[in-house]
Amino acid sequence: MPFITQGKTNVKYLLIVALVAAIAGGIIFSARNSCYKDIVNLNNFVEIKVPEKKSAQEQGCIDSRGTASVSQCCKSVGDFPNSCLVGACSCSSDNSYQVKVCNCEEGKCFDGEKCSPIETPKTGLIQASFSYPYPVSWTWDSSRNDIADFSLTEVSLGERTVPSFVHSAIYKPGDKIYALTLNFKINTHWDALGIDLYTEQRLILNEEGDKMAPINLYFNVQSLGGKKTYYDQEVIFVVPKTQKVFTFTTGGSSNIFFTVKILDDGRLQVGNSVACATDKKLCPDGSYVNRISPSCEFIECPAADTESLIQESFSYPYPLSWTQEGRDNEIMNFSLTAISLGERTVPSFVHSAIYKPGGKIYALTLYLNLKLDTVNTLGWCIHPDVRVILNEEGDSAGPINDYFNEQCPVPNKIFAGQEEIFVVLRTEKTFTLTTGGKSNIFFTVTVLDDGHLKVEKLYTGSQG
Repeated sequence: MPFITQGKTNVKYLLIVALVAAIAGGIIFSARNSCYKDIVNLNNFVEIKVPEKKSAQEQGCIDSRGTASVSQCCKSVGDFPNSCLVGACSCSSDNSYQVKVCNCEEGKCFDGEKCSPIETPKTGLIQASFSYPYPVSWTWDSSRNDIADFSLTEVSLGERTVPSFVHSAIYKPGDKIYALTLNFKINTHWDALGIDLYTEQRLILNEEGDKMAPINLYFNVQSLGGKKTYYDQEVIFVVPKTQKVFTFTTGGSSNIFFTVKILDDGRLQVGNSVACATDKKLCPDGSYVNRISPSCEFIECPAADTESLIQESFSYPYPLSWTQEGRDNEIMNFSLTAISLGERTVPSFVHSAIYKPGGKIYALTLYLNLKLDTVNTLGWCIHPDVRVILNEEGDSAGPINDYFNEQCPVPNKIFAGQEEIFVVLRTEKTFTLTTGGKSNIFFTVTVLDDGHLKVEKLYTGSQG
């Protein structure tokens, strides 16, 4: 149909074209809306994620059958802390923040790389019990001829609790320790009602012969009655979990060395070493050393700083002598025979919570002759009474040893070289001391310009 006919616009033709255009536009618009809705709906329901790269720790967690999550842990740790160690996620809320953690299967913990089996501590003891003939036996003999027979009946190694009879500044009853315990049978042969026995056994620490004492100063029964048998009397040593061989000495006059060894099959073996003579060697610093098995040679003396040790010895008439009277009218006679000032080692007869045998100290040491008269007992355990005066107010300090070298001397016999040991300042040059007790004699020890030591008696307490 022509658009223009006979010079006039064909209206019908225009109407038809408009109608066709309208229909086509409607179809196109409808198709466009339908497509747009499909795109909107697809975006609403399909989430497109970019895969997140996992850290080596997270991947190790997943590969070892763990699951990653988040938790509050200490601010000092990062993501995936080591849960095999105690405390990583045990801080207060103020000191914690959120980190990624690895949750492992039961019986496993995350070691920082993967889930690993939890190592359960060996709480059970390894034990070895013995019957006659016992692997180690000896006779203990005091200076007053009190005799007791010791036999090793059991050895145990492992975790245990500190028993109630232990009185230690470090280990309290009920504490958990890893220990080697020696159990003894003790037969006493004295007539006394009770004698306090120290645990003289020592653990040898190294080739130089350094020793470690047990944590219990006395046995389970502190005061042992005469002519009795005591079983399961313990001597307890705290030891490293990694150590497999232990060397001990029975101490005292017996001085028998023996070993305790963990065998490959987990059993404990006890074997005797060579018993050495009990004589001692005097070292330049005033300490004594023992012979050590198996060579039975003397242990080397501690390296002495000869310039730091000053010594003076005295002969009769001594610069200071006095008499003390005990509570039961026993008479104790003392004479000052020597004095030293400088570095030395703590001797084995010192039982102190602060100063351990073998430790280095700077000390003023008094050496005394001691004799007991007119006593009715076999022996008397004597506490040193001498004190160092600290200031003008009269405050004083005692020696580090609660007893003399000879703890319970017998009467009518002179015991030479009985020590009273005072830890002092290196800068101090004059020391004022008192004999204490009823004698209460005050005296001074002075370092002279020429390096000698001078002892001068001042007065008795009654004169002061």
